[in-house]
Amino acid sequence: MNGFKKQIFELFGIFCSILYAIPVFFWSFFVAALRKDSDFVLGYLSSKTSHDYFRDKVIWITGSSSGIGKSLAIILSELSIRYKIPLFIILTSRDSVELDLVKSELVEVIGIPEENILILSFDIGDLSLIDSKVEEAIKWKGRIDLFYNNAGVGQKAILGKFESDKKVMMVNTLGSIMISRLLIHKCFIPQRCGHIINTLSIQAYIPLPGRCSYGASKRANLSFFQSLRMELEGINWDDYLSTEISKNEMESKNIFSVSPEILITNVYPGHVKTEFDVRNIMYDGSSNGGVSNMKGMSSRECAELMIKATTNKLKEVWIARGSELIFTYISYYSPNVSGLISNILNTKFVEKVWELQKSNLKKST
Repeated sequence: MNGFKKQIFELFGIFCSILYAIPVFFWSFFVAALRKDSDFVLGYLSSKTSHDYFRDKVIWITGSSSGIGKSLAIILSELSIRYKIPLFIILTSRDSVELDLVKSELVEVIGIPEENILILSFDIGDLSLIDSKVEEAIKWKGRIDLFYNNAGVGQKAILGKFESDKKVMMVNTLGSIMISRLLIHKCFIPQRCGHIINTLSIQAYIPLPGRCSYGASKRANLSFFQSLRMELEGINWDDYLSTEISKNEMESKNIFSVSPEILITNVYPGHVKTEFDVRNIMYDGSSNGGVSNMKGMSSRECAELMIKATTNKLKEVWIARGSELIFTYISYYSPNVSGLISNILNTKFVEKVWELQKSNLKKST
């Protein structure tokens, strides 16, 4: 009898979840059909991009050798030239050769003064380098105003080894968190302002097989930066500054009665056409396996929406199209229903990643 009651309650719970999901589905379908590339707030309730927000700003973009990061650098440079807005850009990636090419494009094609671009090449997954690199970035112009926390690696691994998990988490989570922490303490608090814009993923809400650590890294960043935002908005700054910073240090850094305004924007893109999949971390921790992703919107379209979200100071932003955007709404508002849908699709995902993994295993042997 107890088993029968349990089944009845489970079925009732599923029925209620589906019933609740119906208006969510129609709302998400409406947004996806009309806006086609983002959530309702970004698409309809936000003002146009305010180019003046970037005037005289020092902007640090990680993962800027390709994809979304490169597009951010290009669009910001175009805004600078078009509206005669001076700004300064720091480009960071592991690939110094590609960064040189990006800088050449910004200087020679768009027309940004060469002295307004700094290349800072290093591996964000190497935590031992981050402190000195943050110091170097701040020292360049004496401040950092906006930090596009965009560097990251993907993953394709079925029952992978821990080395695969470790590499993904070091770059996507620990490296991103460490840079952000250091910027807040060494730069944003002393200058009383700063804006962190994180490139997360809709996989922070939607788990996928073969990408355990990738999804976990984005979910960890979601929780970390949402909690950090609460701390920044809720803290008594007078009490904090008087407790954590000595009087001499406060005077030397010009910290007085004005409370810092430190903003955090979390961006959750869906599929974007980039070289991201080429750098997937595989089951054994190797960095190989994948082809360029030709699904979704272009990296430029995504970057334009991120810049719009930045100037509107939005907190949480979904950038996706069609079924991805609809499924993100359902996952957020009705996770039980999205779980039922995922159970139907999971086998195909597993088979697809497993075939790729098997082909790489054969090549290695």
